[in-house]
Amino acid sequence: MTRVICRAVKEKQKRDINYIDRKIPNVEWVFDKNKSAFDTFLRALKKSNNKAVVFMECDVLLCKDFLRRLESEIEKRPNEILQFFSMRKDDLIIGTRRMNGSTFSMNQCHYFPKGMTNRLYDYYSQWIKTERGKKNPNGYDYMMADFFKEFKYSYWIICPNLVNHRKEKSLINEKRSSKRQSKTYESI
Repeated sequence: MTRVICRAVKEKQKRDINYIDRKIPNVEWVFDKNKSAFDTFLRALKKSNNKAVVFMECDVLLCKDFLRRLESEIEKRPNEILQFFSMRKDDLIIGTRRMNGSTFSMNQCHYFPKGMTNRLYDYYSQWIKTERGKKNPNGYDYMMADFFKEFKYSYWIICPNLVNHRKEKSLINEKRSSKRQSKTYESI
């Protein structure tokens, strides 16, 4: 079974964390320690030990048969970056497709093949000094897009999406819209 590491805030214990624990029995947790999404993300990268891994955030809803469908998609492309959540219009029109890495956005649930996480972790120290890094101290999806662009990585958006973002305010940034849902997620 593919390893799943979920980033979470303890304030979401009762609903989100318990829900994911029931659906993904071997999930590993990395909890926020200091209200820093980036710190939590970097600790999750380190925890993966440079192995193939699915990362997710705790505020997601999982599709029916999530683990079976997740494994099926990874088996098709075990050496590719896969994204299991998106909000793009083309998800409805085109469906599953390869994307230019610089377009990467949204970290609700994605897969990294073996050998990816250490390189991304090391990239942080140079990225945070960039203009975009300084402007976006919690923008690890921006960092990932810049990393993918610089090293010419592409990724696959999987449709229908296997997870959906819960419709609620962000604990990290209350200015973010609560309307960040997938156009292709199917709960059943």
